[in-house]
Amino acid sequence: SLWTFGVCNKKDIPAANFIIHEIHCSRNIEVCRYCSESVPKSEMKNHIESEHVQVTCKCRMKMENSLLKDHEASACPLRPALCQYCDIQLTFNKLQEHELYCGARTEPCAGCARNIMLKDLKEHPWVCGREEKQERGSGTVPRLDPVHCLSFCLKVSR
Repeated sequence: SLWTFGVCNKKDIPAANFIIHEIHCSRNIEVCRYCSESVPKSEMKNHIESEHVQVTCKCRMKMENSLLKDHEASACPLRPALCQYCDIQLTFNKLQEHELYCGARTEPCAGCARNIMLKDLKEHPWVCGREEKQERGSGTVPRLDPVHCLSFCLKVSR
């Protein structure tokens, strides 16, 4: 039969070897008091210093060293971010305000000659020309092929 016990949490230890294995592990392995990971006793000090020491991110948030990389990549307000409209790099905490301003800038559409806000350029090909026909009071709005405007709008948005 096979057993799973002990400090090392090793699985499938043959019953005949279990006692010897358990003695070896209790001498050489201990469980980290912070994360419950089984670590060789000779490496415990290094494990605690590399994984559990408190560090301060550039945003002044304190955390365990092992969490810093994920924090900097996905949660830090000072992580780098790109504006979707102009590709300028800024910090994430400034992105929303910048994109509100930047997305409100306009470019003329070569298809309908209207000034279109950058934030609306992706959707504009689907409505290009429709607004003008509605304003004239034609009654019905013809279904336009958005490909006609799409080529113009894509050139403008690049």
